[in-house]
Amino acid sequence: MINKKTDPLLKKESKGIFNQYINRSDIGKQMLDSFMKNELNRNAEGFVFKADSPKVGVLTQCYGILTLAEYSKFDIDLGANKEVAEKINVAFNDVLTRINADAEELNFGATPYVNEESDVKDYTETVALVLRVAIEIRRLLTIDYDNDRNTIELDNKYLGAPKGLSDEETTLLEISFIENLIVKCIEVLTGSALKVNGDLGVEYYLKGDSEPLPDGNGDNLKYKGWTFTRIPEDKHDKTETSLYFTYLACDAYLAFYETFEKSIKLVRKMRNNIRVAQKDPEKSASPAEDVVTADPEKYGIDLSRFDEGKSRDFYFIKRIYHTVSKFNKVVLDAGHYVDMRFSQIDTTKDFFSYNFNLVTSQSIEESI
Repeated sequence: MINKKTDPLLKKESKGIFNQYINRSDIGKQMLDSFMKNELNRNAEGFVFKADSPKVGVLTQCYGILTLAEYSKFDIDLGANKEVAEKINVAFNDVLTRINADAEELNFGATPYVNEESDVKDYTETVALVLRVAIEIRRLLTIDYDNDRNTIELDNKYLGAPKGLSDEETTLLEISFIENLIVKCIEVLTGSALKVNGDLGVEYYLKGDSEPLPDGNGDNLKYKGWTFTRIPEDKHDKTETSLYFTYLACDAYLAFYETFEKSIKLVRKMRNNIRVAQKDPEKSASPAEDVVTADPEKYGIDLSRFDEGKSRDFYFIKRIYHTVSKFNKVVLDAGHYVDMRFSQIDTTKDFFSYNFNLVTSQSIEESI
């Protein structure tokens, strides 16, 4: 039973079932306002996790930005809110500083929980979160560009922008920088995936099948997921997959795929058309033509119906197609590996830990 007097999402004076709920954007504005007024989020340096330990780090900043990004799903233009835009700018530029975003090799530490001096780098959680944040920042920048403004402002040390640029030109430079950051994050996540049985991999079987199921290129299952950080390849066989960190990496992939789904599908269509043409020399001027350098129109991709934003997405995915394909491979393999391990466990009677090791009822009782 809905209580109109206490439910914050109901209009108190409304009458009739079709006029009871507040507009979607009004609900979002209420939640956004409440979030921004929370004491945990009023720290001038950005976002913190808890009041009794008000430390700021790359993890707190990322989670804060991603929370703000959720409110945009309520038809809210975050960039139009000066206070919110400034909060995003402070937090994201701090993230860029902490990961050394202007360096060739990035530093994905785990502040505020692990200090900056730690020798352990490339934490899976950090890379996955930075990737998701970069995707959201790119989306906000494209909104800026479409509105001829520059509310999401990156420190110019990352852009090297000359004086006198228009907001539109500055935003395009920022989009280019963020796209390169997205690529770097994907490369680190891909390179951090744990191999199973070295370069040989293992055969993957669907439950009940007698024949193995290879991937689209005919390869075995070669990756089994992620652990908490990147580790040397000679230790992969001795390291079990972590469900938690594998989930974070796959979640980041899903965020990337959902953002660029249409472009990814079009580039794959173009790739398939190239493969068809390569089998018929009369249809292909270059039998070794690569999807990255090929002309889209030559292979059946009509971009004339696209607006500027969709075309920009397409050419971004086209440019990094091989990077995206490798990322797709490790994520699909990780999913198949987890599926294969689950099939070996009777979850109706057995408990298991985050790394698939069986846990007895007695050990659970003793830990309480």
